[in-house]
Amino acid sequence: MQNSFKIKILLACYNGEKYISTQLDSIINQSYSNWELLISDDGSSDNSLDVLLSIKGIYTLFHDVNLGQGAALQTGISMARKL
Repeated sequence: MQNSFKIKILLACYNGEKYISTQLDSIINQSYSNWELLISDDGSSDNSLDVLLSIKGIYTLFHDVNLGQGAALQTGISMARKL
C-alpha cells in the first residue's frame, strides 16, 4: 500500500533574488519525490517573487508588504494544511 500523503517543505523568503534559485535547485533535484515545496515570500523589495514564479513545480505564496518571518511561515503552514 502506498502512502497518499506528501511531505511539505516550507521556506520563508525575503529579498533572496540572488540565491533563492540555487537553493531551490538543490532541493528540487533530490531523488526523493514524495514532497511538495512551498515558498512564502514576505514582501521582498527585490525580484525574488519573479524568480519564484518562474520555477515550475513549487507553490509560491507572497505578502504584499513585509510582515516578518513568523507571518511568512504562518501563511505557509496555513497553505500546507489546505493541501
